[in-house]
Parts: sequence; structure tokens; C-alpha cells
Amino acid sequence: MAPQAPPVQPATPQPFNPFANSSPLASQQPVAPPQPPYTPAPAPKKRFNKLFLFGGIGLAVLLTVLGFIFIPRILQSAELAKLDTGLPYIYKATLTNIDPKGKFEYPLGFTPKKDTERPLDSYHEYFQVFSDDKFTKVAVDTLMTYIDHNGKLIIGPSTPVDIQQAYDLQTKGKVALAKDREWGFHDKYFLVQYVDLNSGKKLEKPIVQPFQVEHMLSTPKVSYSLDEKGNLNLSWEKVENAAEYIVARVDRRGGSGSANVYATLPRDTLTWSSTSESNMNTGFTQNLIISERSRTADEAQYTGTGSIDQEAFSRQDDIDVAVFARLGSEVSGYESLDTLAIRAEAPYSFATYTARAMNIEVAGAVEKVSDIPATVPVSLADGRTALQSITVNVDAARISNNSIFNTDTKRYMTTLDVPYTVDGTGLSWTYRIENFDKNNYKQQLQDVIAANKEKQVKTGAASFAILEEPKAGIDTSNAVKTMPSVPYKVNGSTEFVKFIAANLINGNELIDVSKYVKDGSITPQDAFQEATSQNPYAMYVSGYYYSESKKMIQVSYSGERAKRSEKIKALSVKVKSVVQSIIKGNMSQTDKVRAINTYITDNAKYNYDALAVSNSFLAPALYADAWTAYGILLDGTAVCGGYSLAFKALADEAGLESVYITGYIDSTNRHAWNKVKVDGKWTVIDTTWNDSASSPNKYLMITDSQAGQLRSQVEDSAWIADPFLKQYQAL
Repeated sequence: MAPQAPPVQPATPQPFNPFANSSPLASQQPVAPPQPPYTPAPAPKKRFNKLFLFGGIGLAVLLTVLGFIFIPRILQSAELAKLDTGLPYIYKATLTNIDPKGKFEYPLGFTPKKDTERPLDSYHEYFQVFSDDKFTKVAVDTLMTYIDHNGKLIIGPSTPVDIQQAYDLQTKGKVALAKDREWGFHDKYFLVQYVDLNSGKKLEKPIVQPFQVEHMLSTPKVSYSLDEKGNLNLSWEKVENAAEYIVARVDRRGGSGSANVYATLPRDTLTWSSTSESNMNTGFTQNLIISERSRTADEAQYTGTGSIDQEAFSRQDDIDVAVFARLGSEVSGYESLDTLAIRAEAPYSFATYTARAMNIEVAGAVEKVSDIPATVPVSLADGRTALQSITVNVDAARISNNSIFNTDTKRYMTTLDVPYTVDGTGLSWTYRIENFDKNNYKQQLQDVIAANKEKQVKTGAASFAILEEPKAGIDTSNAVKTMPSVPYKVNGSTEFVKFIAANLINGNELIDVSKYVKDGSITPQDAFQEATSQNPYAMYVSGYYYSESKKMIQVSYSGERAKRSEKIKALSVKVKSVVQSIIKGNMSQTDKVRAINTYITDNAKYNYDALAVSNSFLAPALYADAWTAYGILLDGTAVCGGYSLAFKALADEAGLESVYITGYIDSTNRHAWNKVKVDGKWTVIDTTWNDSASSPNKYLMITDSQAGQLRSQVEDSAWIADPFLKQYQAL
């Protein structure tokens, strides 16, 4: 069924996980660190000059007055072939216990060109040092130097002053987080070589050398989530000998960096919430620790410099939330988390400049009740602007005398004060309405609420991958270690992804991934996100927790396991039946795609009711299937996530190669669509937006460029393992 398409306008992006039953953590106020009642562990011993062997890779270690010099041996083609795991890079064995003052020395057969605009990362075309295994976060404590007379590139530590002495927002003093000219600010480093050392030509696959610096204190292993009001919650595992923990924001900008301390917590406190940001959370802002506060789309609206585009969005992985362990002057490194995904969901503040440009009142006086908007613009933590729906508190509405001064009559006016909250956020304010019916204003407000519900538009991609608190009392002996046998198609770019996907389809709650977590593999988080995105039968996953120490994933689901299994089986039967009825043996790939698109748009209806409650906890109880292929193919209604998973399920059964995509429309609306390979080329298809009476099938086997001309769309990185993102460009 193809209803008349609603007007194209931004809609409320989905919460980080619409099905998660998390709650805000208690605020943690910083306290003075106690004196440790134990003797600190002895300082690590220095190593002597000798030849070290790491994973079969020889390294000459030379002692100098500046620290150790590591001269990596050039690997031959046969050795590189053994290290090739099928990923787009070659991953060498991790070097451990590296001296904090150590340096890497690379003899070059060519003269490199220096990038004068990036002084601390001058030779990034040839080498870069990252703090994350996705190679997006440049390590802030790195300095590259080329020595002309002997043709050697030296890569060593150099810590910015604002990292060495971070600013404490609570005490207004300085906190030492790192030492000058020493590695160790980050938990792990990834030195990436892009070119051949002799010729300077670009390598087919970059070579990655991971290394870790010796520390007296272990790095806290951190998990994070958003609660129902969009506040960031952190939790971490206890670190032996730690006297206290430091929660900080780290900025990597201009090739340098800085850090601000948000809290110093005693050793027994292992959680922190952004609700405890002292004197900062007023109902008008939140999540300052991870928010982009200057380079925002709202700021661009004010300055007239444009909006946040695809390129800018991909660059903004330059803010980290960090947790350090500390004992006296000894400070651990911090774990580089994938905060870009959560920043894309986390609210920051009202986008006041955008509101003004759109003639939307965010706070203050409105003339009449019907002027209350359905949505208000909100700046998200990554800098983009989203239109978020609001909830008007009818019961708290009050008539207030003398609240607004009328400059024309020179008299104060009686107003109706109506509090409201922004759905899925901690943001709130009050409207003051000038013209209203004193005897019937509550009915007037109810009428506006009902009218605003109809203004929702067709988006609604689910965000499955949320890091939750682990459930207590889990018996780890029940963890699944082998690939389950399931009677459904299992998709995955690697065996790791397929292993997780099969377990999710099977409904297993505890998955042992120790076999797959190793150097050169994708991360468990990356694998989990792809498994939930690319497998339509991995249904009702509401969240997960990954234990770094145990190498286990704990999964939570919505609904009972037996009922989930029944629905998965029913979906499979329906998929086979539909494909058998619409796909014929002599069909081309193009004809198959058209047939599937036609079936979905003729038999599905967009679920506006599910979208309306997607920011609340009514979603799992009332509309759980609206984010699944089951919703489209058996219930006949869903949001865009259901449309796209239905296409994926039917395409898989029809023998087509396709992927489920998530991202944003107009830099504001969280959305899901598909890509399908036709005659060897990837093409864009959006069955949700093709289901339109006024403009049907505009998104049917087109290129990324063509789709971009029809709408502003940005793909995120949650739907496929990061190393493979570029393989799905629709050119």
C-alpha cells in the first residue's frame, strides 16, 4: 500500500537503543583521594641491550641517552603473506612493554615531503601513529622527525603541555596525566606504514605495528551507554593498586591535544554519569564531556558557513572520553573508545540559531497554543542538528499572572506557562502562551499534541549496539564457544561476524569470543554491530556487554526466547513463500530487485505510531516488530529499519548480494536503507521512501551521487566492519 508521502522534513533520530532498559547512574561527586594504605609496587626494571624477538619479528634494540631505538626489520613478501588475514592491511605482532622513551627508526630510500601544517604528524602520508584500531584517532603524544644526513625517519614520543598538565574543571587547578617525551598516554598504539621504505610508493596494504608501553597501573576497561534521557554513563573494571580514577575529556585538534578533568573518584567508585557535570547541566545543555561545542551545524547557521557535511562528520572523531587509574604520580594510559557512534546519538543542547532561522520558538513566549511546535532543533554531541519531538506536560501547565510585560500596553500579561521536555534528552524548558482559553486550555493542549503526532515522517532506524551494564550472577561455564547450526542464512564479512550472528539468531546470551579476539582481527564491538545489521533473523537484540578480561559477550533480548524462535521461524517461512511467488528463474538481477521493491511497497504501510513512541520505553512493549523484517512481511507495517531488513531478507533468499545501511538524512534524521549489487555494481535502494503515492521509486537502483542529489544522506559506520566500508560505494 502506498500512502501519500508526508512532507520531507527532519524527524526525531532514534535513541542509541530504543529497546534498552537502562537507567541513569547515580551522580558521582568528586572527592579528595584517600592515602593508599599499602606500599606501591616497585618501579619496572630497565632492560639491557640485547636482541628481542616479538612474534618471530627481530628488532635491534640500541640504548641511547634519549631512550631505546627500535629498528624494525623489513619483512619480505613471504613473511607479509603469512601475516595477511584478508583484511585491507597487514597486522604485525604487538610489541609489549615498550620503554616509554623508546623511538622507532626507519631508514628511507627516498626523501619524504613534510606537511608544515601538521607539525606533530608531519609525515602522515608515509607513517601515522593511532590510538585506536580503526586508525581514525591520531595519537597526541607522537613526533616524527626526518634526519637528512642519514636518511632516517624517527618516530618518538612528544607530549603536549596541555596533556601533561590537564585542567581540572572542579578544582580549577592542574592534574598531571602524562610525562614529557614519553609514550603511555594511550593504552595501545598502532604505527601504520603506508609506503615502501625504499621507493616511497604506496603499499597495496598498509603495514600495522601495534605496541604497548610498560605501565605500573593497568588501563581501566571502560563500558558506556546512554540512559533514557540521553545522558552518558560510564563504568569500568577495578584496577589493582589504583588509589583513584580520573574521568577526563581529551581533544585531539590541530595535530596537538588538550585534556580537561571532569571528576576524580575514589578507588571503590567504578561508575560516572554526565549528570554529575558540576554546574553545567541546567536543562539547556548536557553531555558536555563528549560534545562538539564550537564546530556545530547550529554555529554554522549563525556564522553563515554552511552545515555539517559528510566529510566534516567523518573528521570529527577527535574527542575522547577517558578514564585513568592513578596512584601517586603514576598514571595509567587510557583506552580509546569508539565514541563517535554514541556522540551521533547523544544530545548536547538546544540549537537556538537554527530554531530562530526556522521560526521555531525554543523557550519563551508564543502567541497561541497552536504555536507549540511538534519538534525543536537540538545540537547533538557530534555537532549535527536534529529535530527532536517534544512532550508537553499538560498536568503541569499553570496560569501565571504578570509574567510578560507588554511594551505596547505598558502592562504585564497573564500567560499560560507550559513546561515541556525534549524526547530522549535531558533538555527541558517552558512556553509562555499569551492567548489561550482559561476554561479549556488543557483540551487545547491535548488537541495540539494530537495534531503534532501526524507531523512525524518516515525514518526510524534502530540502534542495536549499546554497551550495557553486565548482568550479575552469570555462569560463564555456559558460554557458547562453537558456531551454532541454524537453519537460516548467516551473513558476515568475516568468520568472527558470522560466529556472533549465528549465536544471536540462536538466542544465546553468553558468547565466548576468545578464539576470534586477536591482533589483526576486527573488534568485538565492530563484529557485533555488523552481525545485528546484516542478519534479518538476528531479531529482538536489545543490547550487549563485552568483557575485555573474559573475552565474552553478554547479550540481552526483548521478549521470551521461545516466542522469539517462533517468530524467526515464521519469518523464514514467509520469506521463502514470497520469493517463490515473485521471483522467476529467468529473471535478471534488475528484475529481481524491482520485484522485491514492488512487493514491499504494495504490501507494507509505514508505522507512524511506532515512530511516535520510539523515544520512549513503550516501544518494546507495543511495537517491537516495527524494527524487524517480521513487521513488514507478517504484520504489514514497520518503520524504515523494518522495510530495509525485509528487503535484505528477500534479497538474500533471491540470491542477490545486498547490505543493510544506516545513517542520517539531511544530517538530522536517523534512517535505514539498502544497497544491492546489480550486474557487478552496487546501487542504492530505499523501499521506505519508494513507498510513496506522490513520488514512488525515486530510490531504485541509483548511485550514491544520484541519491545525494535527491537528499542529503550520510552513512554511518555501524552497519559493516570498518575495514570494509569503502567496498560498498555505489558509483
